[in-house]
Amino acid sequence: MQPISKPRALTFWQTPEQLRERLYAPRQLILDTARTTPGVGDIEESLKWNEPAYLTSKSKSGSTIRINRKAGSDTKYAMYFNCNTNLIDTFRTLFPETLRFHGEPRNRVRHRR
Repeated sequence: MQPISKPRALTFWQTPEQLRERLYAPRQLILDTARTTPGVGDIEESLKWNEPAYLTSKSKSGSTIRINRKAGSDTKYAMYFNCNTNLIDTFRTLFPETLRFHGEPRNRVRHRR
């Protein structure tokens, strides 16, 4: 497992231990996917809205992903994606039975070039 870059700053250390262990899995998935995907480059691990956030600050090849405890739960977590991307729609198509989705899909404005 890749060490957390700024352990004192990240909320991993402020979550119950059983949830902290669960948060490592999506974190590592994000880091491994970025490492093995050509053109992504290094991932910056930071806080956004006081939640662990992952972004491709050097290559700017992706959008920020945040993970944190699900409100009101000490055992469940949620992943948050920019709603102006097609990531959520893609995940709904690829993983309809594996992932749970909250909220309705938003209407998006598609820009033509």
